[in-house]
Amino acid sequence: MNKIQIQEKTKKLLEKADKPKEFVKELQEILKSYVDKEATKNYQRIIPDTGKFYGVPKPVLWVMATETSNFLKKEPVKAERLLKTFWNEGSYEARQIAGKSLEKFGPKNPKICLDFVSSALSDLDNWSVCDCLAMYGVEPIVYSAPEIVLPLSEKWVVPP
Repeated sequence: MNKIQIQEKTKKLLEKADKPKEFVKELQEILKSYVDKEATKNYQRIIPDTGKFYGVPKPVLWVMATETSNFLKKEPVKAERLLKTFWNEGSYEARQIAGKSLEKFGPKNPKICLDFVSSALSDLDNWSVCDCLAMYGVEPIVYSAPEIVLPLSEKWVVPP
């Protein structure tokens, strides 16, 4: 894994944040370039309901998520659209990137983060993406603003 290369590709990708179609096409090309057959076998084994996935190892995704988080911190007005663009691409990897990128961004931008998590709940199709949103998107905000998260938690858990 060449971390610097992944960072550079992700920064270039994020320059297209305002052009969702171009962004998704380039994101897919990047993900395809990092496919690992062992990661693919592993995902199929431990997450049988993964749905769409490429088989990109988590360390690659985490580098991309860190760059995305840095971008979100600098451009919070673009956060909602960018997160939804990642999410709507629909792959396991894109959704992992979206979730992990909230880890450092969310505590200072809880409304954007929690609104995104709320909007993504109906699309959850496996435990791993759910875990990612909970651990990186919600948990950091629980510590900084529990009064915001706890009422939402009830709403998320108890059906209407």
